[in-house]
Amino acid sequence: MKIPSRAFLALLIFLATLAIYVKSQVTSRGDTLWSLYVAASILKEGNTDLDEYAHLMSPDDYRLERVGSHIYSRFSVGAPFIAVPFVAIAENLAHQRHADRREGSHGLAGRERQAGHRPGHGPGRAGADCGQAVQRVSGLFSQAEASSGKRGTPSR
Repeated sequence: MKIPSRAFLALLIFLATLAIYVKSQVTSRGDTLWSLYVAASILKEGNTDLDEYAHLMSPDDYRLERVGSHIYSRFSVGAPFIAVPFVAIAENLAHQRHADRREGSHGLAGRERQAGHRPGHGPGRAGADCGQAVQRVSGLFSQAEASSGKRGTPSR
């Protein structure tokens, strides 16, 4: 009896997983909509409220919760905290791309050369943004520890 190849086994696992996904009645596609917005709020404002995105919200959105004068996601902030460095990198790349189009520059390497930097030396802006994001997240975790019992949103 011949043992199936790894590629064949991988294909079988993929097809089985796809079949289960297609037939499953359990879905959670929309619950995580605000996770990236929470991560962006942590990055830009240092908090987990979604007040700055109120113009994007419908008043009857079950995923949101109003606490006092602030709006929060009803879901855990774990995924947004993990996403913060990735959101920082994505926003940095989007800003660079926009600047490249506006200035007609030749990408990051061209700007680094114009500024007198050697590519590959130093953390660059994305590294600095991630460092700031990590500091903000650490601060929010400290706030959460100080005010424990506040249902997943440390800066209420």
